[in-house]
Amino acid sequence: MSIMELDKDSEETTEHVRYQKPRRYVKSPDFKARDAKVGEIRSSIKEIDEQISKISKDIEVTVTPKPIQEQRKGLTIELSSVIKTQGELKRKRLQINDQVKAIDLSLKQKINSIQNKTSKHSFKTAGEIDKRVKSLEDLIDTGSLKIVDERRYIKEISSLRRLRKDYASIEEEQKLIDSDKEKIKELKKSIGEASNKEAQAAFEKVTKQLDELSLQTKDIQKKRDDLFSLRRELYKNKDTLYDEMRAIRQDYDNQFQKFKQDLENEKKKREEEEKAYRLGVKKEELEAQIAKIQDESKKPANSNDIEIVENLLIHFDPSHVKTVSSTAIDGDSNKLNTHHRQEVKVEMPTNAVLIKKEPENFFSGSGKSRKSKKHGNKKRAVKFILEPVIISQLSSLGIPLPTSEEDSRKTIDLLKTKLAGFKDTQDEKTKANITAGEAKVSGLQKQIDAIEEDIEKETVKMEEAHKSKAKAKAEKDNEVDAEVEVEVEVEAEVEAEAEPARATSAEN
Repeated sequence: MSIMELDKDSEETTEHVRYQKPRRYVKSPDFKARDAKVGEIRSSIKEIDEQISKISKDIEVTVTPKPIQEQRKGLTIELSSVIKTQGELKRKRLQINDQVKAIDLSLKQKINSIQNKTSKHSFKTAGEIDKRVKSLEDLIDTGSLKIVDERRYIKEISSLRRLRKDYASIEEEQKLIDSDKEKIKELKKSIGEASNKEAQAAFEKVTKQLDELSLQTKDIQKKRDDLFSLRRELYKNKDTLYDEMRAIRQDYDNQFQKFKQDLENEKKKREEEEKAYRLGVKKEELEAQIAKIQDESKKPANSNDIEIVENLLIHFDPSHVKTVSSTAIDGDSNKLNTHHRQEVKVEMPTNAVLIKKEPENFFSGSGKSRKSKKHGNKKRAVKFILEPVIISQLSSLGIPLPTSEEDSRKTIDLLKTKLAGFKDTQDEKTKANITAGEAKVSGLQKQIDAIEEDIEKETVKMEEAHKSKAKAKAEKDNEVDAEVEVEVEVEAEVEAEAEPARATSAEN
């Protein structure tokens, strides 16, 4: 068998019986239950809106009489004016106090400066220095002093006169100090003028009048306050219902997202299983091809051609004996013959007639007279019988179709030549087929190795996905267990707190 025939046979597909794993049913969240809950909440909100509308109408009709409202409005305006005046007076007092503080600080600094200058001397003012200088001059003018005392007094007079210059600046500072004291006195006087007593009295008077009006409208105001409080409570309940509705929708959205994720995971899982299955099928097909190639490459080359030639020789020459036993490849030979019979187009000779062959031998005698025999030979020459399978096999071997007995002899010679040629090249072609088969097996084995790597990767991927899923489930179960433990602990604490009360009750 040729390598091309091996390739063609290896392309035939094999049906595989596939075991389908039961699919996991991913249930979608119940949107009808969500809509039912949302509908109930909407109905409750509608009822609350009706109550709020009724309360708002009651608030509109529960009002203070108009004269009292106008009086209250006037008093409120007056009170605002008084408060404004109080604010202005307060701001003015603060400004005056800031000025007093600033002047007082400057005053203290000036006093400290004078004290620093006069603390080293016994003189307080420049006049005292002048008196001392005059007294010393008078003593010198008497002429009764000793020269030593007179010189000492003259020296003292010189130093006092120098000191007198410093005390001249002290007098200026003293004048400034006196001026600052007058300013402080005036500012404190203006603080008294900006007294808040009158504004405070006006404030108390207006407040008292407003309190009297409030007493007159106390019941009305209480009713309004109750209505406002009830309306606020209804608004609070309404907000709570909206929160519940949002929570229901959010919970449904979370479930739907989980549903989509589960669907995607299931689809991905199926795709991975399908990919692994296809890889397995491909691997089996390649292994089958390898087994077939190995089996075919071990068979002698030209086996089918030799089988066909010898069958044809037996057909044309019944005395021919087969030289090679080919029982092991009869099935392949028949298959090859069928293949040729289906695809080869044969050009029939003009004088060849296809008829059903009778059971008698092709070269058997007719038993007629010589004359009749001649006529019979003529007739046989005209109607030379060939079966379609014979025509197909001869055409596949490239041997001309015989049209007479003489041609059949030539056909037998050609068949023997073909047979000899096939046998001569059988060993060489067998080795070539084995080499080509080994090369093809090597290529297919590489494909199998690559497929096995892919299968291993897919297996690892599916195992990791399974472990991740199991881990997530375990974490979720742990969270649920923790919540249950917390609930049990809370119940135990409540039970422990209630036990003393029960004991006391039992004693009583």
